[in-house]
Amino acid sequence: MALIELEITKFVPPGKGMAIHNQKAVFISGTAIGDIVSAYIVKEKKDHIIANLHKVIKPSPDRAAITCPYFLECGTCDLMQLKYENQIQYKQQFLKEAVQTNGFSISIKWVRSLNLRNFRYRCQLKCINGKVGYNHRNSNSFVAIDHCLILSEKLNAQLKQLSKLAYQKAEFLMLHGLYSDQISVYVKQNRDTFLLPGTSPEVIENYGFGNIKLNAAQFAQSSPEITKSISEAIVKHCQDSDQVCEIYCGSGTFTIAIAKQVNQIWGYELNPSAISLAKENCQLNDLNNVHLFAINADAIKIKSNIDTIIVDPPRAGLSANVRMKIKKSKAKRLIYVSCNPSTMLRDIKELVNNDRFSLKELTAYDMYCQSSHLETLAILDTE
Repeated sequence: MALIELEITKFVPPGKGMAIHNQKAVFISGTAIGDIVSAYIVKEKKDHIIANLHKVIKPSPDRAAITCPYFLECGTCDLMQLKYENQIQYKQQFLKEAVQTNGFSISIKWVRSLNLRNFRYRCQLKCINGKVGYNHRNSNSFVAIDHCLILSEKLNAQLKQLSKLAYQKAEFLMLHGLYSDQISVYVKQNRDTFLLPGTSPEVIENYGFGNIKLNAAQFAQSSPEITKSISEAIVKHCQDSDQVCEIYCGSGTFTIAIAKQVNQIWGYELNPSAISLAKENCQLNDLNNVHLFAINADAIKIKSNIDTIIVDPPRAGLSANVRMKIKKSKAKRLIYVSCNPSTMLRDIKELVNNDRFSLKELTAYDMYCQSSHLETLAILDTE
């Protein structure tokens, strides 16, 4: 592989430094603007080059000291090479440009991560030939680890125990309840998913609106502190709501918080197991104004009396069918939670261009610090 020397002049999604070599853009992970580096060319196209970092010859002032031994291989923390202020600046610039590209002009509120280490309470790990780890940064290959700086200390302790199980091939779904300090671990092996003996089927969490059950086999947010902040914001924007429709309600994290101040809430989720857990959470909180259904989002019917719609879709965003249902609804407010600002803005642009809603508020939550990912919350009103 050819070795070249470069100066990083730009930072581009998803968390890659960019330089110019022979009039072509070169993209290199693990770099910062201002770095002078040597790198190996691994793939060359007509208009760009992909390279792997070999050595930082002269570090940028933006560069942070890296204490993770797996950084250049592991694909989880693609911004760890940047000081936290520079991580935020990069994300702010990325989101600002995405907002402007979609034709919006709005001030973006920011909620920063409370911790830069041990903040992640949920993760999914692979196990191959008895070793536990993540996917490689630049491929589908495997990176074995024995400790992760961003996982909670209790998950790290569990990680060491998992290595002793010596599974040939499996996945581990891990969840640490901050409120209860319980650990839930499910094992996916072949087509089976089962609870790891010695761990809890569910953990009890509390985001300020009552206890809820979560388990590692169902989706849960990775940062309890940021989830609490998002829950508080959603509740605030539902203060004047009476009839609420929540699409992609999962196990009821937001449902429980909202239900305590509205008349009725209808929740829809494709996963029957998540809906079962959401129903348990309603019972746990003595709620009888919640109506839950295991159904594909494309098949739901939004009731004519709904005044507020809440969506929290997967990274792909809303389907064209769901967007159409929202446009045809009589709702006066849409609350959009997203882990992918690009698809969220695509969906919002269609709803706004249809003169159905206007974008009133946008908040970015740095739930995934050390990485280029963001959680966002958008408020759309008809007035």
